[in-house]
Amino acid sequence: MMDSKIQAFKYGSLFPQPLIDSHIVGNHLSGFSHWGVQLAADYSHAITGELTASAHLDYSLRGKNYWDITNLDVEKNVNLLGAEIAVTKDKYRFSVWGSNLLNTQYWSNWFNQQTTGLPDVGYPAEPRRFGVRLAAKF
Repeated sequence: MMDSKIQAFKYGSLFPQPLIDSHIVGNHLSGFSHWGVQLAADYSHAITGELTASAHLDYSLRGKNYWDITNLDVEKNVNLLGAEIAVTKDKYRFSVWGSNLLNTQYWSNWFNQQTTGLPDVGYPAEPRRFGVRLAAKF
């Protein structure tokens, strides 16, 4: 958990339009969530002497993300869920995995007109994904 507030701001030539100190002071710093919670659980069970099954589940909840110092554009709280089920035999491991299982739609990055001088541009984060993995230890 982090509570960040801008205490002073001086307009610089990098900004496309003048930003007034009184509009920025007291805003949150940008580019990260100010709080988050993560939970994970792992379970494994020997099926035979050489074969083991395992499962992994992870959940995270991230708080708001202010995309720039104006705090005009804000990403809502983000809930993410991931899982993996695997079978291991000797040095080989086969697994089926999924990420963003709740199919949460959120931005991985956002640039607004107030700080770039360009139209608002955002890049969506990856949607729900599934995959298989085969790994070997040497």
